Amino acid sequence: MSEIIHSIKRFSARKINQERGVQGSLWQDERFDRIVRDEAEFLEKWQYIRNNPVKADLAIISEKYPWLYENDDLGTG
Repeated sequence: MSEIIHSIKRFSARKINQERGVQGSLWQDERFDRIVRDEAEFLEKWQYIRNNPVKADLAIISEKYPWLYENDDLGTG
């Protein structure tokens, strides 16, 4: 699993940095596994994830981030 995560991070960091015209680290070294226990916790985690591009100044609002995909089944909109 760690090799897969490393590969995804390496590839995506290269592409993101290329698009932004920057170099350097993009992802944190660690990863955390956690079981989501109910829908409320799932929605909390989803809101955190979908807000990351805004916190990183990649989009003004989450909905304007071109790689955000939300299905109406998520109950978020």
